[in-house]
Amino acid sequence: MENNVQASALVSAAANGHGGIVRQLINSGANVNSGTKIFGGFEFALGGAAEAGHFDIAKILLENEADTGAMAARGDALQRAAYSGYISIVELLLDHGADINQANGLFGGAVQGAVLGRHMDVVKILHGKGANIDLHKGQSSFRTSTVKHCYTPLEAAVVIDDIEMAQYLLTNGAEVVNAGIRTSLLSTAASKGNEAILGILLNAGADIDEGDDSTEPPLFRAIAEQQLGSMKFLIEAGANVKAQRCLNTYIDKLASGPAITLLSAAVWRGFEDGVRLLLEHQVDIHATSKFSNQNPESPLHTAARQGFGHIARQLLEYGANVNEQIEVGCKSSSLFSRNVFRVDLKLLCADTTSRDATTFRCSVSEQRSRTTTGRGIQGQRVLDSFERQPGYPFRC
Repeated sequence: MENNVQASALVSAAANGHGGIVRQLINSGANVNSGTKIFGGFEFALGGAAEAGHFDIAKILLENEADTGAMAARGDALQRAAYSGYISIVELLLDHGADINQANGLFGGAVQGAVLGRHMDVVKILHGKGANIDLHKGQSSFRTSTVKHCYTPLEAAVVIDDIEMAQYLLTNGAEVVNAGIRTSLLSTAASKGNEAILGILLNAGADIDEGDDSTEPPLFRAIAEQQLGSMKFLIEAGANVKAQRCLNTYIDKLASGPAITLLSAAVWRGFEDGVRLLLEHQVDIHATSKFSNQNPESPLHTAARQGFGHIARQLLEYGANVNEQIEVGCKSSSLFSRNVFRVDLKLLCADTTSRDATTFRCSVSEQRSRTTTGRGIQGQRVLDSFERQPGYPFRC
């Protein structure tokens, strides 16, 4: 028990800069390499001192054979010093044999830590000492929203929108391909609307339509985050506007395989400017997309199902067929059998005037009265079914 108490006290004293107490505890027999539990992991005296910038304490600990590779919840001492930008401590740790290419821990390597901390001077020092600037992140039980998806230093630079850092890494040989853990770097940049980084990555050889079973193409990512600037940039640079794939972010929860067009993705999100841009580039307005538990449907049907009257009118203006039919897909638990219905937005929304989506709403009873007038009992059955089925609000 006494050793545990001393270890905990040593960690606390080191992190808070109390050098005299650190010396006293070491002289009393405290183990400099004993950790104490914190934040679901372990903390060590050297790492705490390094991240807090306490050079003299780090030196004392190292002189007493502190382990430079001790992996705390936030990484080893070198990674943490690099993230905080303490050059003198980084150099001290390297002089005492710290592993410059240790990939485990929160930051996934010292270079990545320096990138995330926006310390170009530390990045240059580490690179000059032989650090791998393409080092892939290892494992960590401690995650934060800022760094959990950063796989390489270059991806970290893209995530934090640091153009200078990204350019430095690329100039010094960082690879663009397979540098992201869940999506391509181009897709990450597209999601953030950073056109400058998009240009840098394309010039470095990034595939403008990159996407497979685990990564999302850049144009789809731009639509997912409603980044109109990224969409324009990518389309002007030659991105394929006829792509049919979307396997990540929110749409994959609705997608049943890679069968969603760019236009349908934009419609589903209510991204009016994105829809307009795609229509201006003459995408196929009739191409169907398959959402989960639904049969293939056109963008117009998606707009109707989502209740986006303003987008429906855009589609109609560009030639969408107001009388097209689809077979309505339904879940096994649905209270109704399959029906074939006809979307007649001219009829359903005849009296709407505003382009604000919030004003394109009418009650189910109003929809029923207008629809059944033209279609009789079949139309009423369909609307009765829609009223009971989540996902078919039928706002107009």
